[in-house]
Amino acid sequence: MPGEHMVQRLQRLINDHQIRQIRICRLGDFKLHDQSEEWSFGHEYIQVGSQPYNLNRVVTFTVIDQVLYLYF
Repeated sequence: MPGEHMVQRLQRLINDHQIRQIRICRLGDFKLHDQSEEWSFGHEYIQVGSQPYNLNRVVTFTVIDQVLYLYF
């Protein structure tokens, strides 16, 4: 899924589910890499806290209790 499409999809998801926090996890072992209650979107990336992440590298995502989990 191209990064721009992923940005739009995640923004809708965040609004629809009233997301309060984003957590960045590794898919292989589900280890938590980063989390924040502050984020912003760029052209093909999301900045979570102070760290940018390329949305072209997102493998999957899920929402649990107003937390968006992004798996890379």
